[in-house]
Amino acid sequence: MPKLSVVTVNLNNAAGLRKTMQSVFSQTFSDREYIIIDGGSIDGSKEILKQYSDKLSYWVSEKDKGIYNAMNKGIIQSRAEYILFLNSGDYFVDREVLTNAVSIMKSNPADIYYGNIVIEHENGKLVSKKHPKVISLDFLENETINHQASLIRRSLFDDMGLYDLRYSMAADHAFYVKALLKQTPFHHINQDMVFYQLDGISSKNFDRYKLQMNEICEHLLPGYKIRKEMEAIEKARLFRHPVERLKRFTRIRYEQLKSVLKRT
Repeated sequence: MPKLSVVTVNLNNAAGLRKTMQSVFSQTFSDREYIIIDGGSIDGSKEILKQYSDKLSYWVSEKDKGIYNAMNKGIIQSRAEYILFLNSGDYFVDREVLTNAVSIMKSNPADIYYGNIVIEHENGKLVSKKHPKVISLDFLENETINHQASLIRRSLFDDMGLYDLRYSMAADHAFYVKALLKQTPFHHINQDMVFYQLDGISSKNFDRYKLQMNEICEHLLPGYKIRKEMEAIEKARLFRHPVERLKRFTRIRYEQLKSVLKRT
């Protein structure tokens, strides 16, 4: 059994796919398999996969039902202990990323490891995004872990199920929330691992991602919706609305929500 699977999903991003593949091929860590799931691209991506097929553990080019359906296909094909999802267009910060990660993993047992990413904006600006040392539900109510810099134990998907396709934009976030609720061990790898390209499309998708994150939290986390309403009321209080009746209503509603939250 190889230690790691790197899974790349792609759809009509031939240039990004080639960059990602070269990044994976250049890694010094060799105890890995490389799986690519292409969604039936018509831009030359399939020809690139054929060209490098001898370096791939598995690849397929066929229509799918979206990114998480493609990622699930990769999970099913994986035979490794841990999986990392590296989307086409994203790439490792250097040749030693996987070697360094595995070294940390050996002395820090966990089921999910998560590192930092470097966001690459369209204008070329680079911004390092660092995750907290400890992942909490409070954190996951407002932020997420980037799957491009996460190493997830393969058997977790057997225990918890594959990515939930009901969440077309944020199924990975739902998986992290469920894992934390099950007290799954997480460990932070405090290193920049991946360059993540943020273009205009990614930015728009991120807004949709955030909306679905809120939906997931409402479904999975007790008291989340109530806490959000309490925060909104507390924020509104700061503006000292001139209508006394409204001020009285927000105060009463706040206390009602507070009492309900204590019972959840």
